[in-house]
Amino acid sequence: MLSFVLPDKHSDLAGVILGSGNLDGYKKDATYFGVIIGHIANRIAGARFTLDGHMYNLSDDDGNNTLNGGTKGLLDVIWDVVSYKSASHVAFGYNSRDGEEGFPGNVAVYVTYMLIGNDKLGVKMITKAIDKPTLVIMVLHMYWNLRGYGSGNIHHNIRLFTSKINPAQLIPTGEIEDVEGMAYDSHLWHPVGGRLKEISTKDEAWSLMEQSCGFSFGAEVVLSARRMRYEKYDLKYYSLPRRPEDI
Repeated sequence: MLSFVLPDKHSDLAGVILGSGNLDGYKKDATYFGVIIGHIANRIAGARFTLDGHMYNLSDDDGNNTLNGGTKGLLDVIWDVVSYKSASHVAFGYNSRDGEEGFPGNVAVYVTYMLIGNDKLGVKMITKAIDKPTLVIMVLHMYWNLRGYGSGNIHHNIRLFTSKINPAQLIPTGEIEDVEGMAYDSHLWHPVGGRLKEISTKDEAWSLMEQSCGFSFGAEVVLSARRMRYEKYDLKYYSLPRRPEDI
């Protein structure tokens, strides 16, 4: 996804997702701006997993681990346009072959981007295992700045709606921890880049361990699910490319 322009409370328009201004920028991009990631988003330890008693060895593109689908994940393949209606939606499809990046089974994958009303975006992902059990956890990997692209550091407040987390240092630890009193205490609002700086790593994630959980930004963006993963990724040392097409 290249761009998404929204009005603020004064009806001024701004692009609110980060990305590159040209195709060459995306080819060289190492931060996964705006792409669909799969089969599995994030890391698989040791580049292997066991399913139904069979071990599958995957491509190891992150040291000894598999990161974001492997050497050639869903972000690196050509998708077909399966449905399109102007000012409504566009749907893409891809057939992942058995053994692709080491994952078992043929899998049909569909992603639909939908415009809802004047200022809402919907994204629907559907996967169907054709002939073997497999693993799929897809992600639309977008970076948001609700103040507008190029406006500097993010000044949003965030609150996590969960009392317990499964922390991760690149790979989930499997431990369950209470969040009360921690930097990501679910009872309090915290500025992104404020108290959350106590979490010192560049890339850290937690699974929110509740039947109903989520997080909310002070800009009235609310996400919720039965299970959710929240990840803090620091782009402190990354220089954004110029994007003259953004308002």
